[in-house]
Parts: sequence; C-alpha cells; structure tokens
Amino acid sequence: MFLSIRTLAPIALSLALVSLTSCQSASKEGKTTFSHTIDSTDIKHVEVATVSVQTLPDLQEYTSTVEAKVTNKIAPQMASRIKRIYVEVGQQVSRGQLLAEMDHSQLEQARLQLEERKSALARIDELYKIGGISQSDWEATQRALTLAQTSYNNIRENTQLRSPISGVVTARNYDAGDMMSPQMPLLVVEQVNPVVLRVNPSERYYGQMTKGMPVTITSESLPDETFAGKISLKYPTINPQTHTFTMEVEATNPERKLVPGQYARVSINLGDKEYTVVPTESIVKQIGSAEQCVYIVRDGIAHRQVVVVERTVGKYTAISEGVSSGDVVVTTGASILSDQMPVQISQAQK
Repeated sequence: MFLSIRTLAPIALSLALVSLTSCQSASKEGKTTFSHTIDSTDIKHVEVATVSVQTLPDLQEYTSTVEAKVTNKIAPQMASRIKRIYVEVGQQVSRGQLLAEMDHSQLEQARLQLEERKSALARIDELYKIGGISQSDWEATQRALTLAQTSYNNIRENTQLRSPISGVVTARNYDAGDMMSPQMPLLVVEQVNPVVLRVNPSERYYGQMTKGMPVTITSESLPDETFAGKISLKYPTINPQTHTFTMEVEATNPERKLVPGQYARVSINLGDKEYTVVPTESIVKQIGSAEQCVYIVRDGIAHRQVVVVERTVGKYTAISEGVSSGDVVVTTGASILSDQMPVQISQAQK
C-alpha cells in the first residue's frame, strides 16, 4: 500500500512536534527552556598552577663561534724548497720554537758575503788607522758590512722558521722536499688560550654591558662544562642597519676544550629582574605555527591564550604578554586540550 504526499505530511509534522517536545521543559513561569548535559567523558582531568611574579636573573644569551686569540700563518718571504718540518698538526709549540727549515743555499751565500765584508772592514781598519784610506772609504765599507749583516739575518729568519707565539699547530700544508708556494702558508699556529668569541647585542644594552664584565660560556658539544670569561672589547659604534654593537669576549682555555670554529653560547648577567612567570610545562607550541599558548582555567573551562615568551630559566618561563599574575594555567594535560574545553582540576591539587 502506498501513502500519498497529502497523507505523509501530517505524520511528519506530528513526529517533529514529538521530537521538539522531548527537548523542552516548562519553567515555573510557564516559559519553555532548553537543557544541555555535558557528557562526563568530555571533561579532561588536568593539573594547574597559578601565574606569579618572580625575581629571576636578567640573562642575555648569544650564539657565537669560538675563535683563536691570535692566528699566525708561517711562511718564508720568498719561494723556496722545504728542507725539514719539525712539528705536526695538534702539537703544542712555544714562542721562538723552530718549526721548519728551508733550503740553505741562499743562507750559505749570504754567510759567505758577510764573512767577506767582515774581512774587508778588518783590512781597511788597519789602513784607516795609519791614514792609508779616506774616512769616506772606511764609512762605505762599514755600510756594506751592515747591509750584509741585515741580509744574512733576514735570509736566516726565512730559512729557519720559528713560532712567533705559544700555541698549537692547526694546519700543515706541505711536506719536506716540497717547493713552497707564496699562496699557501707552510704552517698555521693559533693561540687558543685564551679564546675569543664575538657577540652582537641590541643597542638597548650598550650602556649596561661594559669592558671587564663577567660572562659564562657553554657549548652543546660540552654539555657538562661551563667556562668563565669576560668582556675584553666593546666596539665604540652601533651598526645603523641592525642596531646592534659588537663585543669580544675572552675565556681562559688551559685544557684546550674550547676549539676554534666550535659553536658556543655566551650568557651575560645584567642583574635581577621581576618577571611574570608560568611553569615551562604549561607552554604549548602550535604545530605549523610560531605561536605559543597556555590554557587559562575559568569556571571549569580551559581558554586558549596566545602568549609572548620572553625567556626560559629552568622550570619557569617568563611571559611578557598574554597572562597576568593570579591566572590559573593548565600544566599537566595542556597538550591535549583545545579552546573552550571543560576541565576538572586534579583532586590532589584541591
């Protein structure tokens, strides 16, 4: 049997009225109200903490690269064949230590010329004493000896290569028997105690950071090590493009644990400062976004609040915008929440 459209219409209307009536209730004033019941399974159990103001050290941190205090490229002034090299990469050397010798042929020629000039002056001295030559001839011979001595000393310095500093050999580019090229040094010696790091703070700190101020240096490659240093140089100008200024930091490095080229972090303590802080675990990072947020609990509802993080110190994170002292934020369970979600505070915290 088929029902006509005219027959179906009253039935559909009746069903709609029954359905609507089941979702309504009469109030004492005779008004109709709608009720909504939250499923208990929708309520998330969380732990919370109260936002507070705390005094924390005002640490300014900068990423830098470790540099040698001094770097010397060891090479003779002129191209020459290498006779012998006495050091290897990684070897500690002292100032004045003989590092390498070049071919001696030029040095030998300079030595012979020097001996000839000395003999010539000795002969002329005797003649000059008895008036056998003029003073101008004697002075010319004296000048020739001085020039020969200077030439010999210069060639000797370029034949016997010595270290100008105490440090460590960080490069060796030739072997004995090679012909030196002016484009590449024979050896590189670096002074790595102390080491130097350069940082570029904002101009707002120019008056607060001064020469001699202590700093702390750490490195991810040395997680259990902390190195003490100090500001050794502050540049007297500010970069007009970046509005930063450059400083050099020195750190003692007797065990050579800090290595040139290594990434490091420089921390400068500017004193204590009051911050609005939340537990670090309450911060939720948004996937696919640079935003960070917390969930503030009001009347059993978690409200998502974007915050501006100023810095993190251990268990606490300083917030410059987004929360106020006294706000209650979710700690444990924050990562599974969404905005306007009902929550119940753990009984252990009540």
